[in-house]
Amino acid sequence: NEMVTLYNRVMSETGAVPKQNLAATVIDALSAMIVKQRPLPRAMTRNGDWEDQRTALVLNNCIKGTFPDCGIYEVAPEIVIDTLVCGTGAVRLLEGDKKAIARRLIPWQVLVDPQICLDGNEPDEVFIRSLVSVKSLCKQYPDLKEDIMKAPRVSSQGRGTQVLVYEG
Repeated sequence: NEMVTLYNRVMSETGAVPKQNLAATVIDALSAMIVKQRPLPRAMTRNGDWEDQRTALVLNNCIKGTFPDCGIYEVAPEIVIDTLVCGTGAVRLLEGDKKAIARRLIPWQVLVDPQICLDGNEPDEVFIRSLVSVKSLCKQYPDLKEDIMKAPRVSSQGRGTQVLVYEG
């Protein structure tokens, strides 16, 4: 409904056929409306007892306090656009020096077992696939340098030699 309303408004205000890509225009407008509201995730319980509900309340308070500080609202526009275009948007919280840091995950970096998800079940495991430079991996994991050097290489334009890494 919002997309149709937005399209009708654009058509009535301009009086002409839009010269830009209509889908991109609508996605950008919806993304701006969603991001402007600054939504927060919520922890909820299903048939939870008092202790579970109390844990959810504490977690919600923690989210309210840390979410704005981790940079989520800086990456939120990209995540919302991923969600509107691909059907899935993902963010990853990494450990920083003193606080969490939000990083956007491109939807095809996130892997789950499709057989588990067929019936609407949540996946037991989530894997993240990414390209990482051989130098940085060897620096981060010096004891695994021999294995890293044996891994199949992927050449990326201007980024040096990289390997495909699966985390999960």
